[in-house]
Amino acid sequence: MVIKMAICPKCNKKIDRLVSIQSGYGLWEVKIDKDREIEYKWIEFTPNDSINGFDCPECGKTLFTESEEARKFLTSK
Repeated sequence: MVIKMAICPKCNKKIDRLVSIQSGYGLWEVKIDKDREIEYKWIEFTPNDSINGFDCPECGKTLFTESEEARKFLTSK
């Protein structure tokens, strides 16, 4: 199954993943796998506890703050 890439509403670039930053936990790459399930890949620890979001990997802008919104965005395209 081929998953079509979403388009970032901030920079208009095609993206197949989001970067998730969660308060004091870490920086994660978030993708949708072939079964349309969210797949997280650890990137690094982020000590900043005032950040929560799913960001565009191209422009770095926060697109969503809730995981369900991120899932819908990645799977609706």
